[in-house]
Amino acid sequence: MRVQVSAKAIRDAEEWFMAQALEKEWKETEKITQPVPERRWHPPKPDWKMCNVGFTFDNNKRIAGGGWF
Repeated sequence: MRVQVSAKAIRDAEEWFMAQALEKEWKETEKITQPVPERRWHPPKPDWKMCNVGFTFDNNKRIAGGGWF
């Protein structure tokens, strides 16, 4: 019984590490294949005011930032 539990734990660990590697690979592929939207600035309509807002999040550093002007 102890051998079976150990063998299952090893298989589960190998499966988990493989899943982690695949997830990392998928994330890298997503970075490459995601189309970058074309952005162009358009002036506001007459008598309108424009406020620009931007936000970002760095998943590696676990930090977020935002700006407004």
